Amino acid sequence: MEGLTFDYVDGEPIYTDLLKNNPDGLSMAQAMWKYLRASYPCPGFIETGYHEQYMPRPVQLDSVRLWNEYIDIARTHRLPMVTPTTDESSELASISSAISDYCKEMTVKFIMGQEPLDNFPTFVERMNTLGVPQTIGIYQAAYDRYQAR
Repeated sequence: MEGLTFDYVDGEPIYTDLLKNNPDGLSMAQAMWKYLRASYPCPGFIETGYHEQYMPRPVQLDSVRLWNEYIDIARTHRLPMVTPTTDESSELASISSAISDYCKEMTVKFIMGQEPLDNFPTFVERMNTLGVPQTIGIYQAAYDRYQAR
């Protein structure tokens, strides 16, 4: 809403302090969730004015520009909406949270240097024992059914 969440400056919408420096102590993301309909953008699908105000680091803006440059390739290579069977869904539910939790935990450890990168093969092996090959198989079967329609 103009005057509340943004003002036009030289014809461009600029976020107000309600979003950028929220008086209730909300982060910019939290304030946007509270006051805007769309506050979780995806590079290539939203105008860059959003990113230029939301992302404080030049490297972040560079990544958005790069995504936008190759968005047509991404659009042609994304997985269509596939539907696992009931049994496949049950199997996915039983293994996906363990895979996700372990992956998140180890990603942080690798990034923070708490886990040496030399242990990456062990990480991959553990991901496989948690069910990554089964997950790939389920999605491949669902994709094959989708292609056969």
